[in-house]
Order: sequence, then structure tokens, then C-alpha cells
Amino acid sequence: RVMTPHWSLAYLGRPWVSGAAGPDAYDCHGLVRAVYRDVFGVVLPVVEVDALNPRAVCCAVRDYDYAAWDSLATPEIEFDVVQMSYGSRPHHVRLYIEADGGGVLASVEGAGVVFQSLHSLKQHGWNIVSAYRRRGRA
Repeated sequence: RVMTPHWSLAYLGRPWVSGAAGPDAYDCHGLVRAVYRDVFGVVLPVVEVDALNPRAVCCAVRDYDYAAWDSLATPEIEFDVVQMSYGSRPHHVRLYIEADGGGVLASVEGAGVVFQSLHSLKQHGWNIVSAYRRRGRA
């Protein structure tokens, strides 16, 4: 059986840059936008925010137009968008990946694009605040 490389390999290791949406660098929202554009041909709106300002990011996440998305209790399938935080207010978005027992593809300041298992996220204090699936994709 021939193993197909996972789609996320095309993004892993790319650097984090505030406001970047690829293909050479990404911030967290830019990574989500790039994957949806590259994989599904869906152009998500730009969220113009200083990624280094947690308050501004929280406000941008809160004010985002979720009309084309279904809210989920937890991420369930590849490409579900996961909102995460250290507290109760989301300030990072990541993409759910089913591989290795479940995890997320994330663009992290200082580390770039990485895969983090759900277990590792919890160990490092991250909480899944909410999850969303683009309508018509399930």
C-alpha cells in the first residue's frame, strides 16, 4: 500500500510572522486562511489585527463573522477550526488534524508551523474554547 503524505507537511516548519498568510510564513489566522484557500479554494476574509496584541486578537475573534460556519462542541474532522486560549477567551486559531490521535496544526510565534497533539496542548495549559466547521464541508 502506498502512503500518501499528509497535506500538513507542506506547511510544517514555515516561520511565524505577524500578518503573514503564506506561502513562506504564517501567523495563526493566516495559516487557516492559506489552508482553506489551498485545499478547498475558499477565500476566507482577512482579519487585520496585530497578532502580538492579545486583547486585539480576542476582540477580532469575538467580532468575526461566523455566518458560514457551524459551531461544534469539539473538533471532529480534519480542517475543523479550533479556537484556543490559556484562559476562557480565545486568542489563537488552529486547524484540527486527525493524525496521531488528534491534534492541531498551529503557527506559533518563535516556533513557526507545528503539529501539537491534543494531549500535549493540555499539558502546556492550552484550552479548546470552541470549534467551527465551514458549512457544506462535512
